[in-house]
Amino acid sequence: MQVNQRKNSDKEFQKVDIVVSSQVETKDDLELNVEQNEKMYLFMLFLIGIINNTGYVLVGTAAQDIANKFDMKNFMTLFQLSLIVLSGVMRSINSKFFIKISHKKRIFVCIVLSIGAYIIIAFSSKANGKWGFYTCLVGSVMCGTMQAFGESVMLGYLKVFPSRLVAGWSSGTGFAGPFGSGLLLILKAVNLDLYIIFLIMIPIEASYWLCFLWYDNRKRKFYKSNQVGSESNCSESQQGEESQQQLIEKSEDDDAKNNKKLSIQNIKSVMPKMWTLAVNLGLVYYLEYVIETVWAERAHPQLDSDQYSDDFNGFLEKNGFVILCFCYQIGVFISRSSLYLIKIRKVFIFTAAQLGNFGLWIFFAVNKSVPMGVQIPCMIFVGLMGGASYVNVNYLLLNHQEIDRNEKELAMNICSIFNDTGVLLSSLSGLVIDNFIMKD
Repeated sequence: MQVNQRKNSDKEFQKVDIVVSSQVETKDDLELNVEQNEKMYLFMLFLIGIINNTGYVLVGTAAQDIANKFDMKNFMTLFQLSLIVLSGVMRSINSKFFIKISHKKRIFVCIVLSIGAYIIIAFSSKANGKWGFYTCLVGSVMCGTMQAFGESVMLGYLKVFPSRLVAGWSSGTGFAGPFGSGLLLILKAVNLDLYIIFLIMIPIEASYWLCFLWYDNRKRKFYKSNQVGSESNCSESQQGEESQQQLIEKSEDDDAKNNKKLSIQNIKSVMPKMWTLAVNLGLVYYLEYVIETVWAERAHPQLDSDQYSDDFNGFLEKNGFVILCFCYQIGVFISRSSLYLIKIRKVFIFTAAQLGNFGLWIFFAVNKSVPMGVQIPCMIFVGLMGGASYVNVNYLLLNHQEIDRNEKELAMNICSIFNDTGVLLSSLSGLVIDNFIMKD
């Protein structure tokens, strides 16, 4: 009798040892694999970031051309408004209703609807009536909403990875700026129609799925929650019916299902830990989007084609707004790629600098004679401040010691909502400025 009890006790201790050792090993597996292949992890996140944001940039940069085509110049800022108008709503819906759905399913839906948005804009841009302008706006709403959805899902997805990897995502979303605006400039230079340009986005968007699968396969292989260790041990000792792969997939769902939803109680719990980060990011983005979409456009209003010379200076004047958008995105890319070089906790510095930029660009917009040689470095600096705020705020959130892992996806969504609110208010400000204060 005593021998049997001793054997049973030994078995129980063995089970405990197996579970503990499994937890320790699997807990370190992902971190170890990232350390061994860090450049590849960063590169794949870089690609995902580019694809996620390129459509947003492309629509915003093409807004002037679309508005002029339909003789709706004073309503150009409607495109910026349409890109952002439902972004905060989408993030709220994601936080409230979708946050417990697996990231893989959410990314797939995001990609499919983004492709639908590009098809709508492509065919609407060929229309002759003004209905084409409004249909383009519908596609723009879809494009902006899916960009926000994809960003929210991916930033939440990264919570199980080392926080420093957010540098890859931030760098990619930063490079989407010069990539998208540069792509438009190049394709316009070879006289491609907007219809073709937006259809080119479809295979680019489809590659999003392949890049995400690369990441997700490694998460499946190297990340297992503590629950997997205990469940796999339990299943092996009792029934052995579930395979290890099934348990890993179940743990991935649990990773999402453990997320805290958007609720008053959870907001009260999370906000005191991160409100300064969210407010600063929202203010920076309000200021820079008014600069980019309002003051820069007013500094370079588009004239009739016959009013430009055929030389290089004429090209610069004709495409001044697009060139400034490109320079802004260059600045964003540089600073969003800077996390491995410098980390700044005092993010209010970026807000103060952007406020100074705001005043400077009001002067440019009113004066209209400041040379491009002055405007270009000033616009790059605007992008530098915005990108630096973005990457440092997101890093500080992912690395925040007081925010629990199951709160981090909610915290990232709340911060992004502040960001979207800043951009939304900038678009509304643009409509007021264009139609009441600086109306042509």
